[in-house]
Amino acid sequence: MNPRVVLDTNVWVSAFRSKRGASRKVIDMVIDGEVTMHLTVPLVAEYEEIFVRERVAMGLSRAEVDLLLDLICDLGRHHQVHYLWRWQVSDPENAHVLEAAVAASRPYLLTFNKQDLKEAVTFGIEVLTPGEFLHVIGKVG
Repeated sequence: MNPRVVLDTNVWVSAFRSKRGASRKVIDMVIDGEVTMHLTVPLVAEYEEIFVRERVAMGLSRAEVDLLLDLICDLGRHHQVHYLWRWQVSDPENAHVLEAAVAASRPYLLTFNKQDLKEAVTFGIEVLTPGEFLHVIGKVG
């Protein structure tokens, strides 16, 4: 069974800024079907907002952003958010990431904002950086 993840937006941006880092390796594993990515509508909406804003830094045109979002939606498993947990996180701007992880029944939550999502552990969700995730699943190197 493939490891299951919810990817914070910063993991995607990092993967496009550095093609050799852990974030890129995780994204490649999602594309190759080695890791199962989980999504919600609010999470994909944030992806779009940030990708459009960061597209130049990510080396993408607006058309490529649209293609990337289509790919993400095709690759991901979709979930509905039934409960809002905004009061559970120190930064409500990150609540949709926690809500996606809860809706997906506790996959790994990958982010570079571990401090802002530390409350996820109360839901049984392991919050890791992409590098830590690769180490946990034995794919370092």
